[in-house]
Amino acid sequence: MADQGLLGFAFAQSPEYVAPHGTNEAIFGTNPLAIGIPRSSGCESLVLDMATSVMAYYGIHEAKAAGRPLPPNVAYDSEGNPTQDPTSALSGALLVFDRSHKGSHLALMVEILAGALVGADVQNKKTANNWGTLLFAIDPAELGPTDDFHTKTEAIIARVRSARKLPGVSEILMPGERGNRLARRVVESGQIEVEANLTQQLRECAAG
Repeated sequence: MADQGLLGFAFAQSPEYVAPHGTNEAIFGTNPLAIGIPRSSGCESLVLDMATSVMAYYGIHEAKAAGRPLPPNVAYDSEGNPTQDPTSALSGALLVFDRSHKGSHLALMVEILAGALVGADVQNKKTANNWGTLLFAIDPAELGPTDDFHTKTEAIIARVRSARKLPGVSEILMPGERGNRLARRVVESGQIEVEANLTQQLRECAAG
């Protein structure tokens, strides 16, 4: 949507994997959201793409396959105890990304927009197998001159990039920039790095 000059918005609900702040019970999904901002000609669209959970669900499976523990303070087991064991976390709950009420409330908004609003299930989502997604776009031309919008967008980005940097910080990245660079390296090399044990499990599944 952003590449076509529109402001793009995406909200995705998923089964119960994440505990709201103040509880250890999984109610939300990882509930990712994305916002795409079109930019002036020759510039890559600005795309925020994030889960509202402290880590992506795939990250738990990757840690399990690799036989490594999760970082501390990211998950509960099925009894509600903090855990670093990926297997226990899969039957328990993840925390929200900032471990506070702010991340929890953002996850709640995604749950409502991509669940209740679009008619998806909001209870027993793992068994219902019916969770929702909300996508919509806004044409910036409907709100004012697009040239002015692009000029001001670039001014904001330039101001952030040129801000006084903290010690040890060499560059201030925009949303999606790190991922875009990684994607280009993957395309150029023709290879995607996958954890060794997970690769083996995928090969075993493919072999039947």
